[in-house]
Amino acid sequence: MLLELDGLGRSYSLRWAVRDVHVRIDASQCWAVLGANGSGKSTLLSLILGAIRPTAGEARLDGRRMRRGAIAARRRMMLLTPDLSLTAGQLSMHFGFVAEAYGVELEPATEVFTHWIDQFGLSDFRKRSLDTRQNQGLSRGLRCKIWLATLFAIRPPIWLLDEPHQMGLDAFGLETLEAEMNAHVLRQNGTIVFSTQWPKHAHRLASHAIVLHKNRPAFAGEISEMPRPASLSDPVLAALLRGQPE
Repeated sequence: MLLELDGLGRSYSLRWAVRDVHVRIDASQCWAVLGANGSGKSTLLSLILGAIRPTAGEARLDGRRMRRGAIAARRRMMLLTPDLSLTAGQLSMHFGFVAEAYGVELEPATEVFTHWIDQFGLSDFRKRSLDTRQNQGLSRGLRCKIWLATLFAIRPPIWLLDEPHQMGLDAFGLETLEAEMNAHVLRQNGTIVFSTQWPKHAHRLASHAIVLHKNRPAFAGEISEMPRPASLSDPVLAALLRGQPE
C-alpha cells in the first residue's frame, strides 16, 4: 500500500492552514506529524482522509486520488480525533453503524469490539443509551476507549490519529494504544500517521516524521535524520524539537 502526498495544501480565507507537503508513505511505516498549535496537523490528517478538499496538490492511495466521494478508498482509513462523538443508541448500535460504513462482516467484528470493550472495563456501558450531542456525560477518555475498540475491531490498513496522547486516556489506555500501534505496523503490515507536539512520542513510536513549521514542512523523512534543536536558528522550531533523545 502506497500513500503519496504531492504538494498537498489547504487554505482558508487566503491563509494557508498547511501547504507544500510532499511525502511518500509505504506500508509498515509509522509517521509522526510534529507541529505547534495551529501548524496544520489536524488539517493534514483530514486532507489525507479526503474529508476536506485540498486547495493545492493531492493525496493518492495506490495511485488513486483521495476525494470525499472515494468510499472504497476511505474505508481503508480511520481518523480518530480528540473530540470524538458517538452514534446515538447503545454501544452495539454505534459499532454496527461504523461496521456497516466500513463494509466489514458484522458478527466476527462485533466479537472483537466486545473483547476490547471488556478489556477497557466498559462492559457496563454496553446497554447504556448514548446521546449524539452530549454522550450522556461520558468523559473524553471513555469516548476515546470506545473508538479505540472500534478501530481495533475494524482495523483498516491506515490509522490516522490526531494527537492520540491528548485524548484523555489513562495509563492503561495509553499503554494499550501504543502496543496496538506497534503491532499494527510491525506484525500486520499496517500504516499509521499520528500527530503530536512532543518529539519523545515521535521517537518512541515512529520511523518517519513530518515537522510542520509556519504551516509547511520544515523536515520530512526518516526520524533519525530529524534536525537537532542546537542546529536551528529559529527559536520556535528549536523549541518544538527540544526533548529529543540523545
